[in-house]
Amino acid sequence: MIPGGRSGMEKAGWLLSAKWQRKTWLITRRRSRYSCLQRKKWKTWSRTASDRGKDKRKIWNTSCTRKYERRKEYGTCMTKKRKHTRAELTLWVFVVLTVFLAAAVINYNQKTNRRVSEEIHGTLESYAQQQAEHVGTVLAGQFNSLNAFASYLGQEGMENTETFLSAANAIRRTQEFDRITMADVNGNGMTNDGIQRNIQDLTEFQEAVKGEQTISEPFLSSMEDGYLCVLLAVPINNPQQEIIGVLCGSYTAEQFGALFLHDNFKRNDACVLINGQGDVIVASQEERIVVGDKSLENVFEKTQKESFLDGHSVEDMQQAVLNGEKLVSLIQDGSQEYYVTQTPFGYNGWTLLSAIKRSEVDSAYAFVRSYAVKLNMAFAVYFLFCFLLMFYLFRSERSSLRAQTQKLMEEKEKLEVSEERFRLLARDSDVLVFELNYLEHTLEFNENFEKILGIKPDYQSFLDGKWVYPEDVSAFSRILPQSSSRKGVMTRNIRFCNLDGVYIWFSVLTSIFADDRGRVVRILGKMMNIDESMREKEALRLRAQTDSMTGLYNKMATEELVTHALRKYKDSVCALLIVDMDNLKRINDTLGHTQGDRAIVGFADALQRTFRSSDIVGRIGGDEFMVFLINVQSSQQLTLILDAIVKKWDFLYTGEKDDYPVHGSIGAALTNSSENFQELYRKADMALYKAKRGGKDGYAVYSPEMEEK
Repeated sequence: MIPGGRSGMEKAGWLLSAKWQRKTWLITRRRSRYSCLQRKKWKTWSRTASDRGKDKRKIWNTSCTRKYERRKEYGTCMTKKRKHTRAELTLWVFVVLTVFLAAAVINYNQKTNRRVSEEIHGTLESYAQQQAEHVGTVLAGQFNSLNAFASYLGQEGMENTETFLSAANAIRRTQEFDRITMADVNGNGMTNDGIQRNIQDLTEFQEAVKGEQTISEPFLSSMEDGYLCVLLAVPINNPQQEIIGVLCGSYTAEQFGALFLHDNFKRNDACVLINGQGDVIVASQEERIVVGDKSLENVFEKTQKESFLDGHSVEDMQQAVLNGEKLVSLIQDGSQEYYVTQTPFGYNGWTLLSAIKRSEVDSAYAFVRSYAVKLNMAFAVYFLFCFLLMFYLFRSERSSLRAQTQKLMEEKEKLEVSEERFRLLARDSDVLVFELNYLEHTLEFNENFEKILGIKPDYQSFLDGKWVYPEDVSAFSRILPQSSSRKGVMTRNIRFCNLDGVYIWFSVLTSIFADDRGRVVRILGKMMNIDESMREKEALRLRAQTDSMTGLYNKMATEELVTHALRKYKDSVCALLIVDMDNLKRINDTLGHTQGDRAIVGFADALQRTFRSSDIVGRIGGDEFMVFLINVQSSQQLTLILDAIVKKWDFLYTGEKDDYPVHGSIGAALTNSSENFQELYRKADMALYKAKRGGKDGYAVYSPEMEEK
């Protein structure tokens, strides 16, 4: 009880220090001013506080129990975690090791190939540099001799011709010049033979007068003998260093080409000296030298027809020539591969190209590649060993897959039932369905075969493609194989013949069923009518290939068909005709474009009626046509055909009264097995040009003599 004599502060301190969570508050009777109602409120509050404390302790105990149960359950789950099988663990180890070793092998191969490529490029550049330096050293010696002689003439004067002739002949014998010429600044000069001539028009003379020493490309000498020569020119300076003339020394083509027969060039399969435009100055191959031959094909144009195997291009070669840089390219010419090395020559922006067979260069590094092959074989053996190990481990667990196999068999039965349902549904549609049984040699099909095609094929005739369009028989046979390594679905568009002899397009889909030995036991097929869409596509294709005015093939279709025919009939003699209407412009200007168009249509119709359906007739220009004759027996037969065409034009007229004659000119060229379309077209066009020059309304057949003109 609280003593009544204590102060209010002491009473409050006593109340705050009490533990209300363990026992109820003892409330004594207060002073008389507290009513009974107040005492009841205090008792009710104290009981509630006690209950609250009990509830908190109960909730805490429940929470701890649940946490313990969750931890125990988690631990149980962790202990029951599925263990990996031995095969799975081995598979993971195998995958990790394989990836690591594969990365190591690939990295080794890449670094080895890169290193070998760098060595090859360095070696080839060194060889080419030695070749260029050899020729450059010889030319530098010749320039030094000419400069020394020019200095002597500048000191002694150019008036004493006897001194010049004796000294020139001496230098000519020692330096192997074919001819030495001395000229004043006006170009008036004298050769070591005592011949007077003016060389002012020579580019090399003009550059030497400006104080430069220069060398020319091979050109035809203006002397009486007219030989092919190469000219070296240097200025002649007097003691006051004034240019008073030019001294020239010339090589014959054979002498200049002999510079490229040195031992440094014997390791090359070919060596070519070109100018900045790619024109050949000197070409050497197999101990044979060609100098200044204008008929040789431009190197850049020739390289356009070849394949680059290292990512370079013709543009790279041209840029290297212009910049005076070295470049090594790997080029394929037919079945042979070559390393082509470009080296600046040092004169006139010329470049020396050296070609060596790739096989000869790579043979020096064959041992490196043999090591790489051995490493790859070792990796393959490791992979095979691991694969066999995995095969053994997985086979040992084969029993676990039997249930899955049984499930697959059940799915197979369901699939067969589904196929049967499809077969039943197909009977009520426009789809043609068939089933080939190779084991029983039977053919089953729905009634749509007789309903749509009007036929009842038997097993053998259907398998042989009796009702199939002849050109589609091979495609039809491919979708009905006798053996197959696995099941599969194949689709082809096939034309089938109905009872009336009309061919109808079908999209044929076949599903192949084979046994474990790869032998086809059954084929299910579905045929859908696509005749309308295929004929629309064919009509669109014909419209794309046809000239709208004349109905003949257009230019693109004609060129494609002729190119295809050249390949198809390469062993036969054919002929290409280029036919050009004469005076079409005069017809348009005189009678109007309407009559001009009418003349073109009539001209095209006459051509089409003249030739066979197997020949190719097309319009390739406004008034130009092309005809490709297949299997021309001889040139005499071609002449007869051309005569017949020209005679038909005698009856061809246009105009409102059909009183204006229409004629044409023809250029013809016979084919041979090695010609392409462009070459054949060029020859026929050359023959057409001759026919036009001969007065039109005629023809000309190509002959090699036309090339010379």
